[in-house]
Amino acid sequence: MITIATKFYTVRIHTTAEMPLRIYNTLTRQKEDFQPMHGRRVNMFVCGITPYDHVHMGHAKTYVTFDMIARYLRYKGYRVFYVQNVTDIEDRLIARMLDSGRDWKELVKEFMEEYLNIMDVLNITSVNHYAWATDYMSEIIEQIRLLVDKGYAYNAEGDVYYDVTKFDGWGKLSGQVMEEHRPGARIEVDPKKRNPADFALWKSQKPGEPAWDSPWGKGRPGWHIEDTAITIDCFGPQYDIHGGATELMFPHHEAEIAQAEAYTGVRPFVKYWMHGGMLMIGGEEMHKSLGNFWTVIDALKTFDGETLRFFLINAHYRSPIDFSIEGMEEAKRSYQRLLDSYQNLSQVAKKGPEEERSADAALDVAAGRARPAALARGLWRGALSRDRAHDSDLGGAQPRQGEQPPTAPVGHRDQRQGGHAQPERVASPARARGENHNGDGHCVFERRQGNSEGTGQNRPGSCITDEDVAPPVTRESGAYDA
Repeated sequence: MITIATKFYTVRIHTTAEMPLRIYNTLTRQKEDFQPMHGRRVNMFVCGITPYDHVHMGHAKTYVTFDMIARYLRYKGYRVFYVQNVTDIEDRLIARMLDSGRDWKELVKEFMEEYLNIMDVLNITSVNHYAWATDYMSEIIEQIRLLVDKGYAYNAEGDVYYDVTKFDGWGKLSGQVMEEHRPGARIEVDPKKRNPADFALWKSQKPGEPAWDSPWGKGRPGWHIEDTAITIDCFGPQYDIHGGATELMFPHHEAEIAQAEAYTGVRPFVKYWMHGGMLMIGGEEMHKSLGNFWTVIDALKTFDGETLRFFLINAHYRSPIDFSIEGMEEAKRSYQRLLDSYQNLSQVAKKGPEEERSADAALDVAAGRARPAALARGLWRGALSRDRAHDSDLGGAQPRQGEQPPTAPVGHRDQRQGGHAQPERVASPARARGENHNGDGHCVFERRQGNSEGTGQNRPGSCITDEDVAPPVTRESGAYDA
C-alpha cells in the first residue's frame, strides 16, 4: 500500500501484483497483453519519411508518438531496437526532381537534413537506426524474384505486380474487401494489371528516372516492397511492433503483410500493429495534396519545440488532433504551468526536516497550480500513484517508489558505410555534448555498404547483433527523460 498525504487529504492506494502492459492491436481490433517474441527485447519499425519536401506537423505527430512509446518501453525495462526507414526513391521524389530540374540525391540530402534537425528540436531521440531504401536494393530484387517464382507476382512488360488474389489474407489489417476495390482508389490504375488492387513491386525505367539493373530490366522498386526488405533483413521474418499513421493502413501496411507472409511463409509478419490518429485542420485531415498543411518550420516560428511536442501528446495517440493557433496557445500555457509546478515541487523536495511545516504550505500551492493542467490531460491520477495500473493502451503498473527506471539499451552501431553522401547536421546541444541523435553514445546514421546504383554488394549481415540486445545501461544522472 502507498500513502500520499498533504495538509488537506490523505490518499491510500492498495497495490497488487504488477498488471501486464496492454497495447491496442489494429490487426485484432482489441487490447492485448504485450508479450514480445524474444523476452524483454522489442523490435520496432515505424514508417519514415520520403525526403522530397518540408516536414509537416502530421509527420511530427507520428514521430513524437512513437518516440514516446519507445521511451516508455525502455523505461519499463524493455530493450527496444527502433528502426525507421528513409524512402529515398519514390514517385513523389522523382516528380519533384523532374519539376525542379534538381538531382534526386540533392533533394534527399536537403530534406533529410531538415528532418533530422527537426527531430532534434522536438527532442525525438529514440531511433536506433535509419535504414535507406536504396541500400537494400539486392534484398528488394531477391524478394521480388521469389514472389514471382512462387506465383504471387507477375511480370508485365518490365513492370512487376503483386497479384492480391493469390494471398488469402488480403484485407485482414484494414478490413478492405476485394470486391469493393475501385480502380484508382489509392492504388495506381494500369491496364497491364490483372486486378485493380494489384500493386507494383518493380517499375520499369522511364526517361530521366534513376534506375537499377534487375532480372526484369532497368527500373526501381515500388514503395511497399522497400519496407518489407528492410525489416526482414533487420529483424527476420517476424517482429514485435509496426507503427505508423492511420492513413498508411491501406494499401501500404496491407501490402507489407501480403509481401512478407508470402515471401517467408511465416505468420504473423508483425505481432502488434499500432496506428496513430491523424492531424486535422478545421475538421479535415492534413494533407499536402489538399494544401492545408502546416510545416514544422512554420510552426517553430511561433512556438518552441517543447510546446509543439506537448501539444502533440495532449490527446490519446490513436485519436485525431485538430491543429489550431488557439490550441497551440493553450498547450503553451498548460506546459508552462507544469514547468512552474515542477520547479516549485523540486524546491520543496530540497527542504530539510526543520522546514517541513512551511514546506507543506508550499506543496499545497504547487499542487494546486499543477492540478488544473494535469486534470485536463488525465495526468492527475498518475501523479498520485506511480504504482497504479491503467487498463489502456500502453497501460500497466508503474515502477515502484525508489526504483531506478532503466534507460535506453546499448544502441546499434552500423559499421556498413557507403551510399550517397550523408547530410551534414546542424549543431545541437546534444551533439555539443558529444552525444549522437539517440542520446546513448551510439551511431544511428551510418549507411550500409553499397552505392546508389544498386550493385547488390551491400549485405554484410543483419541489422541486429548481440550488442543490440545487451542489458539496459543506467545514465550517470539517473534521470528519466521520457
